[in-house]
Amino acid sequence: MAFSPATDLQQLALLFIATFGNVFLLGLSSQFVRDQKIALAFTISWGITWCQFLFARISANTTDADMALFVSGWGGSLGIVASILFYRWYQARVERHG
Repeated sequence: MAFSPATDLQQLALLFIATFGNVFLLGLSSQFVRDQKIALAFTISWGITWCQFLFARISANTTDADMALFVSGWGGSLGIVASILFYRWYQARVERHG
């Protein structure tokens, strides 16, 4: 199956998702490394790799660099906040259930 280029809006949406996912997983990985959760950190590393690969593929083909930067900035900012909130939820659940 041949690759068909996405529209500009689709590219920006994918760029947002890739950046959000990358920063979310980087933040989560940092927490798990600190906590010595080796298997979780190992697994999350694969997700980081996929997100960074997707980011590189999309950003190399973007037609509007300024908009790509803006979308990536929002994706990363929201990704780290989501990571912090998710980790709080995760920790509370782990402590409650042992």
